[in-house]
Amino acid sequence: MKMMRIRWFVLMSLLSMAAFHLISVGAARSNLFRTFPARAVADSAAPSETQKANLEAYATLLRENVPDQKEQLMAMVLSLNEADAGKFWPIYGRYEAELDKLNASSAASIDDYVQSYGHLTEQQADNVVHNQTQVQSQRAALLGKYYGEVEGALGPETAARFYEAESQLLLLTDLQLSSKLPVE
Repeated sequence: MKMMRIRWFVLMSLLSMAAFHLISVGAARSNLFRTFPARAVADSAAPSETQKANLEAYATLLRENVPDQKEQLMAMVLSLNEADAGKFWPIYGRYEAELDKLNASSAASIDDYVQSYGHLTEQQADNVVHNQTQVQSQRAALLGKYYGEVEGALGPETAARFYEAESQLLLLTDLQLSSKLPVE
């Protein structure tokens, strides 16, 4: 029952992020985003069009392997010049290294749940949920930490774009990972 709540939480978070929009869409794999900053989308489209475009982008990304494309997507969203890219990518590399450790823990916990499904003890179920909530908390703290680093290096506007894009990509990654979970 608790895993069902986690899945609903992830799904509802994804949908609420779509409502707030940052990333716009495109259908082609090589051009997933037509416009980068949220304000460009807001200026050129009505809210319902923006929401529809974002949902289409999320659906496209869900069919892709989001972790494999994160750097490419982040580069498109941020549109950094050479000097700013030289500041950003080392920070992002450190962030990704720490994030990979958290994601490995989360994936192992979900794999244990999937393997034990149908004969899961109450203790195992509690452990899975506890591990997942711990990972979510640690990941939020990690993203906040690196938001501060990006802000210090590149300013609040770029840091906000990084934070929003990364938040949405993390939600998509979570949804892909959650798709392994058995549903009855």
